[in-house]
Amino acid sequence: MPTKNPQSRALIAERCAPKSQDFVAMEEREEARLNDLFFVCSLIEYVARQTKNERKVIVKAMGHEGITHYLDLAEVYHCENIDKYRLIYEKAKRENISFVDSLFAVYDSWIMRKIDDYNCSMYYENTSYQYASLVAGHAL
Repeated sequence: MPTKNPQSRALIAERCAPKSQDFVAMEEREEARLNDLFFVCSLIEYVARQTKNERKVIVKAMGHEGITHYLDLAEVYHCENIDKYRLIYEKAKRENISFVDSLFAVYDSWIMRKIDDYNCSMYYENTSYQYASLVAGHAL
């Protein structure tokens, strides 16, 4: 039976309310999970547009396990340098090879060390320049 005493209600509410530091930590975790969800949804959107499929097709192809995997590792994945992916895409498109073959070729090349070095100008160059340098075997 609920209590009608306002003091009792206030005491119960105070005891049951989360402590401020717990609440802040909970909000931070929620914010991180929302960022992870945004990353995965953006990934699904990007793949759908590139493959000219509906998002539901991509979601079904990834499956529950695949989406869970990307959500669990989203913090790692969306910290990656996006230029790596653009260069992989560029190489695959220009040389008419699969993304997997392009990925192996780019990741195994000299240019990845340069792109990963944020103090090097290669990190800031556009994808066309990076691709031309990759084909030439040295920075142009």
